[in-house]
Amino acid sequence: LFSLLAAGVLLAQQAPLMPVREVKAGMKGVGRTVFEGGTVASFNVEVLGVLENSGPGQALILARLSGGPLEKTGVMQGMSGSPVYFGGRLAGAVAFAFPFAKEPIAGIRPIGEMLDASDPVPASPRAVAALKFGDSQLVEIATPVSLSGFTPRTVEQFRSELSSFGFEPRQGVSSGSPAGTAMGDPRRLQPGSMISVQLMTGDLSIGADGTVTHIDGNKLYAFGHRFLAMGDTEMPFARAEVVTLMPTLATSFKISNPREWLGSITTDRNAAVAGVFGRRARMVPLSVQVSGAANGRSRERTYKMEMVNHRALAPFLTQLAVFSALDSTERALGGMTVSVEGEARFTQAGLPALRFQNLFAGDFNTALPAALSVASPLSALLEAAVPGVQLASIDLKLGVRNERRQLKVDNAWLSRQEAQPGDAVEIAVSLVGDDGVAEGSGEQGVELQSVVVDASAGAVRGSR
Repeated sequence: LFSLLAAGVLLAQQAPLMPVREVKAGMKGVGRTVFEGGTVASFNVEVLGVLENSGPGQALILARLSGGPLEKTGVMQGMSGSPVYFGGRLAGAVAFAFPFAKEPIAGIRPIGEMLDASDPVPASPRAVAALKFGDSQLVEIATPVSLSGFTPRTVEQFRSELSSFGFEPRQGVSSGSPAGTAMGDPRRLQPGSMISVQLMTGDLSIGADGTVTHIDGNKLYAFGHRFLAMGDTEMPFARAEVVTLMPTLATSFKISNPREWLGSITTDRNAAVAGVFGRRARMVPLSVQVSGAANGRSRERTYKMEMVNHRALAPFLTQLAVFSALDSTERALGGMTVSVEGEARFTQAGLPALRFQNLFAGDFNTALPAALSVASPLSALLEAAVPGVQLASIDLKLGVRNERRQLKVDNAWLSRQEAQPGDAVEIAVSLVGDDGVAEGSGEQGVELQSVVVDASAGAVRGSR
């Protein structure tokens, strides 16, 4: 009943649509977005022209924006999806801008292209679309992504990977995840309102901000361009409020906080993202426990998160969480040893868990290979040609020691020079540690090992 009543109210708020063929140079209209808090404000729009065939069968409205803080900030990150109206009719959404522009000139995505969510062609891999004008480019407005709870070095370490998704990463510029699990009132959202699409929630959170363009019954359209180009998807979104605006010489951006949950983004296409109110996205629980001892003190902390259930994103998000958890031990330089244990479980009955067990030691950035040791096999399994593999949960335990517990093989001797398939051959090994050579079966040495040498199979079998 609540959903039906909400849908009725939202339906009454719809504006008539204007096809792009009716848009002409010189037309003046208004746009709607949030500059402060959750209040939707208006800004002025003047059409400069319509760019035909800006993409395959696509057009783009070029317009000059004015009013409010735009003279100072220009077109901001976070404005993607801001609806534009001419004579009370919805024509499209702010979606493109010129980097380093001295005037707030924007590209407006026609609303007809945004509503074409029935397009059966899957979205292409994420790449920032651009139109060249001499030495300048009109590019998709970058999506501001807030990483809360992560260490600053995590953001810097993975900045290039985040940017390749079309994100503009910001560390610690939001309060994190929405509180609680209950769904909020969709009537608090209107065209021009801010939303935050949450990729990870909990002790560590990642949210991407944009603006709602159009609401049609129980469905909303936003951004005016692709988010991650995932096609059909499932990502939770929340209503967001703007804390402040940050003018910069490159591209200004909004700083916002997510508030209450409202639904799930279900479609991520080239021209827009679309979502449904009241639908709860299925997320993957992720637990990362870090323990260790340094300077005579033992420390332990457990991070509890949920992340989007996506075969390409989940391994990368897990890598971010593991790296940040290790980096929070404040040991980037100097000897460090990291143990990684845990398992990833799947929803398919009979599919065994993927188990992690590894040890890393080094003097610099040891957290990176440790995090990669979890992400790589997880990515390989999820992206393999196995239909329907879905993550259920991931639990990891990380042990940290602020010393390098590492030995290297210095030499090895065989007990005999010749062997036949099936023979047992003893191998003596000496190891080199930081304090020199250690031999035998002492604390830093190894015991003699019995190894079965199978010459016919070209393999060596045995255990240390």
